Order: sequence, then C-alpha cells, then structure tokens
Amino acid sequence: MAGRLGAELIALNVVNVDWAYHAGVHYGEAVTELEKNGQAATEAIEDLALKDGIRCERRVIKGYKPHQAIVEVAEREGVDCIVVGSIGMSAFERVMLGSESGKVVRFAKCPVLLVR
Repeated sequence: MAGRLGAELIALNVVNVDWAYHAGVHYGEAVTELEKNGQAATEAIEDLALKDGIRCERRVIKGYKPHQAIVEVAEREGVDCIVVGSIGMSAFERVMLGSESGKVVRFAKCPVLLVR
C-alpha cells in the first residue's frame, strides 16, 4: 500500500511502562526486554519497507498509554493514516481491558487501518 501511494512509514513501537511496572522488582529488566523486542519488530518492518524501496523511520518510545502515544505521534507528524495490528483478544478481555488498537481507532483524527 505504501509503495503504491509513494508514502513514507514510521515504524513505531510503544513500550508500555505501566505494564512493565507491574513486573515488580524486575521493572528495569522488563523495560529493557520490551525495548529490545520493540527494536526487533521495527527493524523487521524497516527491512520489508526497504526491500520495496519505501522510506521507513524506526522509533521505539516509552509511554503509559500506548494508544495515546500512537495518536500523539500521528498528530505531531501529520500522518495520513495509522496502520495498527490487532492481537486478537477475547471478547471478555476487550470488555475488561479495552484494546489498544480499538482506542487508537476511537481517538485518532486520521483514518486507521486495523490489521489482524
């Protein structure tokens, strides 16, 4: 899609420091591990984009509310569309926790493409 439209990508991963905090005494280790996973995920996206000649900027940031961080980056950068994945929580989990991707859809001012 990005290649056909001549778009540039921002591969963004938000480290949920609130979730990491609940790891307790291993908070620092949890954040480090989440950052490492975020780097690997954004590198994989960048590699795929570069193979198709698409410019891609990688970012791994920390935030307490990932959906809010995604929306803020999108607004600040003036993005035309947010593409976000859905990890497929159960209906009960969505009701109890709310999905981050669902919150991005609700709060973003630009179109959001939800990918399963």
